[in-house]
Amino acid sequence: MSGLPEEKKLRSMGVAWFVSYAYYNHVDKSHDNWQRTNTVAMRKSFYASTTEHHVEWLREVLDMRPAGLSRNTIGLGTAEIKDMAGRTLAKMG
Repeated sequence: MSGLPEEKKLRSMGVAWFVSYAYYNHVDKSHDNWQRTNTVAMRKSFYASTTEHHVEWLREVLDMRPAGLSRNTIGLGTAEIKDMAGRTLAKMG
């Protein structure tokens, strides 16, 4: 599965999960919503293999419609996801 194009890797990780894990890595190590799935290992692998796209993806999240962000299984609301994306971008420079 590591041969997937980057866009498919983002979809496989899930946008909310991606933002949650990036937020954990760059802003707040106590944030743990990203752990609320049984596919963490696969998602972390995709995350690690796509670092060159993270800033671009976080910017895209800020422009996403709420409906595209509201469907997640890790307990994050749309406003929270956008706030975390913005705070993560600010930390990444």
